[in-house]
Amino acid sequence: MAEISKAKSFVPAHQLLSLPGSVEIVEAFKALDKAKAGGLVVTAAGIPTLYAPIRDLAQALLDEAQRKGWPALARATLAQVVDAAIEAGALNGATFGGSLLGKLDEASVERPRKTFFAVVDAARVHIGWYLSEEALGRTIESEPLAFLCERGHRNEDPEHGRCRSCEAPIVGLAP
Repeated sequence: MAEISKAKSFVPAHQLLSLPGSVEIVEAFKALDKAKAGGLVVTAAGIPTLYAPIRDLAQALLDEAQRKGWPALARATLAQVVDAAIEAGALNGATFGGSLLGKLDEASVERPRKTFFAVVDAARVHIGWYLSEEALGRTIESEPLAFLCERGHRNEDPEHGRCRSCEAPIVGLAP
């Protein structure tokens, strides 16, 4: 088997967005769109806590908007939406499992289900992420997400529940 830093489940640090849970959810989706990312690492006090696929987060946001209304989510944070997704059982993400040295042989690493690891070099500099399951890695490379308004216009972010083109309510996700 290969070194972790050369394995299929390794993702270089620059390819996976990392955001604090305190970021407003609309700003998180704007950052995800700009990075063309299919998922992100959520941090608390600078420490990785969770990997979340963007589609799961978007669906959780839409579900919360349906329950509470968009005005109630105007200042919702990434952490609040993640918590709601976890509570609803709608987040197919991974929990943080610690750090691994990039030179380790992939075969020597215990890989609990739905876990991700920070990968560091010999100087302990963060060089990337190692995902315990290949399916999680595929979510990173997924197509950019688009929210749809009730008239079918595509929006890169939920913009507080209103379409940028026509002000109609955001009601779903593009397939």
